[in-house]
Amino acid sequence: MPSDFSSEQGGPAVATTVTVALGSRNRPEWLIKAVQSILAHVPEGTPVIVVDQSDEPSGTLEALAADGKIDYYRDPGRGLSRGQNIALRRAETELVAFIDDDCEIDEQTIPSLVAAMSWEPAIGLAFGTVYAEVSVSEAGFIPTYEPPTRAVLRGRLGKLRDGGISACMIVRRAEALAVGGLDERLGPGTSVDACEDGEFAYRMLQAGHGLAHEPKARVLHHGLRPWGDGAEYAYRTFRGIGAAYALHLRAGDPVAVLLIGQQLLFALGEIGSSTLRGRPHGVRRFLGLLAGIPVGLRMKPLKSATAGGG
Repeated sequence: MPSDFSSEQGGPAVATTVTVALGSRNRPEWLIKAVQSILAHVPEGTPVIVVDQSDEPSGTLEALAADGKIDYYRDPGRGLSRGQNIALRRAETELVAFIDDDCEIDEQTIPSLVAAMSWEPAIGLAFGTVYAEVSVSEAGFIPTYEPPTRAVLRGRLGKLRDGGISACMIVRRAEALAVGGLDERLGPGTSVDACEDGEFAYRMLQAGHGLAHEPKARVLHHGLRPWGDGAEYAYRTFRGIGAAYALHLRAGDPVAVLLIGQQLLFALGEIGSSTLRGRPHGVRRFLGLLAGIPVGLRMKPLKSATAGGG
């Protein structure tokens, strides 16, 4: 990994290199805020693709499309991963950055993601920071993620050090399509509604592409979840994780055992530490993993490792 991560920020090079894409379903207020945030913080001419699976179209976004500011695509299907694949196919730039519809970017988000892709020639995707102004409050919690440090991960074992999410993600379009894109059986809007981004990142690592972490690329997440939904959210999230890696276990990938084992240990550790503090929780994570594993064992990965595994 190079010691100097500096790269030219902003300007026409970013506009002609990257497309910014986001998918949405039935969250028009957040979607419009997200799009306005993108348009305010990317160079003029940067392509912006919105894949909207909502029951009703957005007049605001239709007007922006008529003005040529965005590519607004109405998709009758369901699933975030499906929408992300549509954006990958519609994009014409080398890079595609993904932002969730309940997030906002700042002026450094996209330039920092683009810069991370130039750290090494073999980098195929990068994750940034997803933060909240207040991640925990009396009203509920907001899921967040911050890479621990700038880094480039390589090989299948690199996934043990990655927890990036597609709310702040950039990919090389051709390489992403070559491994099959995101698995449309996974993610929000499907029956296995989590870890589509983690499974996709694993296939990219399988194929020999590096995975970059850039904490400076930040998106503000507004996705407040009430405390009453916490146990079910944990269950669904870890069910998705179990399924996403078990499908590679079915294909005979021994690293999948390590990935599942890592998550099982994490869930058990949470149960133990919280019990000692007198506030037991974490059981739903563990049960979700156990429920997800047989689901994944009935699935096949879109692509097997093609190069550079390890």
